[in-house]
Amino acid sequence: MTPLNFTESDYYIGARTCHYAYLQRDDSLPPIVFLHGITTFGHYFDEVVKHLPVNNSIYLMDFRGHGLSDPGEGFYTIGSYRDDIQHFLKLINRRVHVVGHSLGGRVGISLTATYPEHVVSLAILDVAPTVDQRGFARLYYGITNMPRPFRNREHIFEFYRTTWGGAKDRFIELMIKYGMIENADGTISPRFDPAIFSLPPEVLVAEMNELWACCRKIRVPTIIVHGEFSDVLNEPIARQLQQAITGSRYFAIKGARHSLGADAPQEVAEILNEFLPSVEKQN
Repeated sequence: MTPLNFTESDYYIGARTCHYAYLQRDDSLPPIVFLHGITTFGHYFDEVVKHLPVNNSIYLMDFRGHGLSDPGEGFYTIGSYRDDIQHFLKLINRRVHVVGHSLGGRVGISLTATYPEHVVSLAILDVAPTVDQRGFARLYYGITNMPRPFRNREHIFEFYRTTWGGAKDRFIELMIKYGMIENADGTISPRFDPAIFSLPPEVLVAEMNELWACCRKIRVPTIIVHGEFSDVLNEPIARQLQQAITGSRYFAIKGARHSLGADAPQEVAEILNEFLPSVEKQN
């Protein structure tokens, strides 16, 4: 498999640095913008891209407070993430395919409904406006109890396999490579801002209701991809999401959990490879 030669770059919103990785391919095709989940980073999708035999250019975005992007001011809301991405899309002046996992899928829903002029298609990976409370509780507990710093690599593996909730080694390796930074004393610190999961309950409820309203506004081709054993998106909610988005299609990946990009990259790529070219033929 040919190695990916991403160019690391930044854009700026005021004095705030926002990072992304870019893989240039055929500029006549709509680029694909990948939006990651909470605590992760654009390069979370590296394995998906490796298995994706399309000629579209690729953008892997780091949300504010994640990866190599600066923290934001105030609460980390869906609207704040969305508007950062919309700012970037105005800069590149291209209509794009949006692929969003978890938090990124919720941002993709809001982006597509609010700024439809920027979006050719939407792929929502294992998330909906309403999430399974098992996954919410797992993420909340994991983020609020994450060591800052970790003692060493072994400490990171122990934490993600236990406290985080049975993460697979491929996901943990990605976190170490792109989501951690080694300190002078040999300890290792997470890169993400710990404030990313601190929205008041009333804001979370308001966002959920707004996102369901956004779903009913979406008119671009949309797919929903669900991990069979996900604790974030269960099948009843996935089917509710499919009904809310006119013309959307539903796919389930057998044996997969929530972390689709790390745990089932080839399966995700196969679904995208069928979906994206079909959208382009329609336009």
